[in-house]
Amino acid sequence: MKQLISLGLLCAVVLLSCGQNGSQSTAGNDDSKKETPNGKELFANYCMQCHALKDDKVGPKLAGVLGRWNNDTTLVVDFVKNSESLINQNNPYAMKVYNAWGKAAMPAFTSLTDAHIKEIVEYVNAGVE
Repeated sequence: MKQLISLGLLCAVVLLSCGQNGSQSTAGNDDSKKETPNGKELFANYCMQCHALKDDKVGPKLAGVLGRWNNDTTLVVDFVKNSESLINQNNPYAMKVYNAWGKAAMPAFTSLTDAHIKEIVEYVNAGVE
């Protein structure tokens, strides 16, 4: 019985050691993932003040947003970065949103990268909280 317990402890030590080595070698990868927040985190930090996924708030609900923009991610990115630019260009959907929401333009989010906005779009488009 003592041999079985000793063997079990030895196996546990070996497995833990392997896990630690693996964790150390991938720690940089985990950190890089933390440096690029996912869509849910970005949504919480930049969008939730005015938007919800399934209900209108200060701004429109965002679930399924990509379909409302004819699946054109570039237009969504442009709108998030500077909605007034698309409004001034008379983009039909930008004008529809602008008029439907009391001619209030969405604030410009120029600090967000295209990749960040695409992460948000991927998250909100699914409509799953």
